[in-house]
Amino acid sequence: MINFYKVALLLSLLLPNGAAAEEVANLTIIDQRQDAQHPICCWSGIETLRDGSLVIVSDQGILFTAEISLDALTLTVTGSSELQASGGDASRRERTDAEGIAVSQDGRAFISIERRHRIDEFSGSEPINSWPAPNFINLEENGGFEALAVDPAGVIWAIAETPSNQAFPLLSLEHGSWQSRGTLLQSDGFLPVGAAFDRSGNLYILERRLSLLGFSARLRRVNAPVALGFETTTIWESDAGAGDNFEGITVVESHGQNTKFLLVSDNNAMPFFQTRALLLTSNLPISSGLIKLSR
Repeated sequence: MINFYKVALLLSLLLPNGAAAEEVANLTIIDQRQDAQHPICCWSGIETLRDGSLVIVSDQGILFTAEISLDALTLTVTGSSELQASGGDASRRERTDAEGIAVSQDGRAFISIERRHRIDEFSGSEPINSWPAPNFINLEENGGFEALAVDPAGVIWAIAETPSNQAFPLLSLEHGSWQSRGTLLQSDGFLPVGAAFDRSGNLYILERRLSLLGFSARLRRVNAPVALGFETTTIWESDAGAGDNFEGITVVESHGQNTKFLLVSDNNAMPFFQTRALLLTSNLPISSGLIKLSR
């Protein structure tokens, strides 16, 4: 989420112009639910399942299921359910401020929760495990693990929106144990809000920037570690003020050098922002992925 009192101007929002992606396309969102008691809004995380279907989480604690058609350029919402809250006596806001979602190859679903910063494992909409943020990092209340992903080996990776010394710690969670894997240097005022792996083990980071001109979005691939952090390649960046509040990212197709990414936006239930789905296609050469994220 973002604090909208910092926004000084309300601007008309146009389709972002791809800077490095080969193709950028808007998807039409279709609501096919019989009972639409949960409004389509506030999407903060998205993941592609093994069968090609999608799960989307909102920061209001709602889990959506959806299908994508790459030919028709549509995203069809097929169902929704309310996440059961964990976190003891905390307010529901603290217990269900969901920001990122990741699903492992064996079907284990993980959701990062903000304010009471942690990662919860879910079975359907029921929480079954919970891991609080490690005590070796300090997070702002509204600056938790926005970016969450599971690599092909089943290791959870998390990046907080709160920087430390102008860098973002890259953390992993395996068998309930947190490890620091290095840092991503902050640049141009962008903050990490989403993450995804492709099937080759390449890690991609979705970032957001807010200025008086409005929102900007940027997609980067993490490459080799360097002295102060990780080298990255920028795949796509929108113009300032030309895009909505994109927070969720997933890889929907990865064949050879052709990789397709699906981005979704969080409108924060504000009438002047939109819930959007954006399809990016990149033809960057494949890198060796996890080999460069050594343990």
